[in-house]
Amino acid sequence: MTMHLDQRLSMINNKKRKTKMTKARHNELVEQFKAHNKRCKQTNQRSNMYASIEDYIDYCYGRIKIDTSNSRESLVFPKDTHRQTPNYPSMMEESIKNGTFHKIGAEGTKKEPLRYTGERKLLGIATMHKSNAVPIFADDKQHAIDIARMRR
Repeated sequence: MTMHLDQRLSMINNKKRKTKMTKARHNELVEQFKAHNKRCKQTNQRSNMYASIEDYIDYCYGRIKIDTSNSRESLVFPKDTHRQTPNYPSMMEESIKNGTFHKIGAEGTKKEPLRYTGERKLLGIATMHKSNAVPIFADDKQHAIDIARMRR
């Protein structure tokens, strides 16, 4: 025996039911139609007005689709309102055109490494208090001893 769903007992509802138009609903839609057109006249939106009650009813029940895309074809600006930006060629374009092409920064020289050239010889760095770094030189060893005593 096969297991089939009885359509009368099924909870799956794939059908789109048609709603019946009652006289009360029709009168309600007529009032809404009049109010809609009146509001469109007051706000100067004559393009949104409906010509007949049938068109308005079709709109209310979703039978006609409204074009919601904004038409940009009507937005055409005159040519004279646009500012003309001059074309400024880059340095690379100018050098290629003149035939003097070279890499940027290629004419510079290598920087010499830094060297200590002072008279005093630096032995190291001591911490006097918290993170106070103090240089220790070879000619003043007593200063290093004093700093070591201050830390204790």
